Formats: sequence, structure tokens, C-alpha cells
Amino acid sequence: MRRVVLFRRKADASNVEFMNALGNLRTLDERMDLMQSWWLEVNPGGEGMWDGALVADFPDVETLRRYEDHSEHVAAATAVAAVADFAVFDSF
Repeated sequence: MRRVVLFRRKADASNVEFMNALGNLRTLDERMDLMQSWWLEVNPGGEGMWDGALVADFPDVETLRRYEDHSEHVAAATAVAAVADFAVFDSF
């Protein structure tokens, strides 16, 4: 089970706010043991591109659902949602 999330900084959010929110998300795999792999990067690309991307692998759908409801994820996702728009894609 793979989850891909693309992030775009909101116009009213500073780069520092965006980076701080992603920084908290970046270490989520160290605070949770549900993921098989975890990759998060900020895009150095130009205008019109997504500003960051996350790729996370989970052993199954049930584990992904536990991740979604986990308090560490909820807190990190709430912080990111305050400063970024995002698109989520799950692959089974």
C-alpha cells in the first residue's frame, strides 16, 4: 500500500512556516512504527511545481487507516494543512 502526497505552500504562508510544518512531518516515521518506508522532500524546482512530496509505504490498508487516525499523524497533518494545499494518491 503506497501513499503519495504532494504539497503546495499557501500564498499567505511564509516559507519558514511551510518548512517548519514539513519538518515536523519529516520525522513522523521516527515517532510511529507503522510505515515500511518513508520519504519526504522539498522541491527545489521552479514556479508552478508542487513544493514538496511524501511517499510512504504501508503493509496493508488497515495499517494505513491506523496511521491516518494516529494522534502523531493528525497533529502533523493539521499543521501542514494550515500552511499548504495538498493532493493525496493511494495505490493498492
